[in-house]
Amino acid sequence: MAKPKQFLVEKDDPLLEHYAYLIEAMLDPSRHTLVLATDPDVVERLEIETIIEIIAVAEHYPVVLNKILFGIDVQFRQFNNGDLYLSEMEWKSGKVYYRWFWQICHSLPFAFFFMMDYEARFYCIAGDFLYEGDVEIQEEEGRSKPTVGFTEAQSEVILYRVFFGCVYFMHYCFGTKIDPQPAVEAIIAEFNMEFSFEQVRKEYRKQRAQGMIFRLGKDE
Repeated sequence: MAKPKQFLVEKDDPLLEHYAYLIEAMLDPSRHTLVLATDPDVVERLEIETIIEIIAVAEHYPVVLNKILFGIDVQFRQFNNGDLYLSEMEWKSGKVYYRWFWQICHSLPFAFFFMMDYEARFYCIAGDFLYEGDVEIQEEEGRSKPTVGFTEAQSEVILYRVFFGCVYFMHYCFGTKIDPQPAVEAIIAEFNMEFSFEQVRKEYRKQRAQGMIFRLGKDE
């Protein structure tokens, strides 16, 4: 007998009502991405609840889920509640942003699947190493962006994070009518991972057989 779908938050959770306005807006056929304006204080205080809650609520709405998959565009304000925003170059040069993105995936390991920007996905996975400065940065002629060098131990951690992020994403997509395979294969290719979709699926099926379920943790 097939096990029932287990959601990060259930349908009677107050979060669904809290984000009803956003879900309604995202159901508009003309909307294809979600822009999140983020204040400096949110980044400094490592407040990541909103983005995680949106991902959790979207699990109940396949149309919205499909839109925010690689579709959350995080933009950073220069000042709290201001109308001016940092350029990509500015926030991609700020260590506090590396740490903030990493904190998102530290709390929800597959959240990198929802970031529109490549560097945002990369910071979700390895932002702690970049924040600590324990990496080798090399500028190469002919390349628009520097090359980041990781130690063998760091590379193993990154592989572990991406692999299990993909596995947990499979759990998230189960029962949502969203096929996770194209997104998982895209991430494997993007980060040149040394594992296959079949290995991800095998681990996912093993966890399902063991009865593993996921819930969104909440502070009391």
